[in-house]
Amino acid sequence: MARWVSVLNIRTSTDWDTALRYRNSVRELNCLDGCFDTTESKSVLGHFHRLYTISIDAHGDVQQNPNTGRFVYHTIIARLPSTVLRLHVKHAHGPDMKIIELVKRYAPSMRELWLGRCTMFNRSPACKFWSAFPFDHDSYIALEGAEDYVQSLAQELSPLKQLASLHMGIYLAPSNIVLAHRAFHSRQLVAPHQINWEHAVAICQGIQGPHDGAITSIDIPQLVSLLHTPLERSFSLDSCSFCRDLFLQDRIYAERQVNGILRGLTGLKSISWMNWFSYSHLGLSQEE
Repeated sequence: MARWVSVLNIRTSTDWDTALRYRNSVRELNCLDGCFDTTESKSVLGHFHRLYTISIDAHGDVQQNPNTGRFVYHTIIARLPSTVLRLHVKHAHGPDMKIIELVKRYAPSMRELWLGRCTMFNRSPACKFWSAFPFDHDSYIALEGAEDYVQSLAQELSPLKQLASLHMGIYLAPSNIVLAHRAFHSRQLVAPHQINWEHAVAICQGIQGPHDGAITSIDIPQLVSLLHTPLERSFSLDSCSFCRDLFLQDRIYAERQVNGILRGLTGLKSISWMNWFSYSHLGLSQEE
């Protein structure tokens, strides 16, 4: 029987009772969103002493207070087994450093770490968080400040001596790349250096001219809808010459710089970032 339970999917917090019966047989856990919603479940992973791989949908790491409407970051896992060698986190909103601190404390022999984010590309329609904060997507799409961020990241990762593979859920691209592509490039127009989001939304809705009186009717929900519209699935390096000419070399240069910083302070052999020039913008970059 143990052979058949070496890999388990945990869908809700009630599944842990069953999973714990096979704690000494399970090698891999796939933890879906919502399975860490009780106090007990936050520490349950520490009981799986032969676990090698964990995949966690961390979308529940931020919660909205029903009384105030404010969002607060929420701890979904408080412990890891020391045997874990591969940790894949996806759809997170919270800081990467919180996960790294957890790994350093409980699983210092980690070899592979994925730090995936909830983004406009993998969440359509938008979740409550991004509906409330549509101007904060530069937390995972940015060029400015990338080297400073990676310097801090490398210092945090340096104690993990066996970590060889790192996959980051961040796009090394200008923060306005989405509006530039969707509002301007898709219409064979050169995007201005500074893009007014109301103007961009108006263009996408067929309203002509940045000073058209109708632009005053543009509101935040329309921006959210535009940002979280599913993209063309066949998007690639050759799909938009504007994007390629304007952004590709900057991305390549940025990745070389930050990867050099990471390798200088860690033992990483493989480093990947999210790639704008990929299928639905959900692929990983390959080092140039």
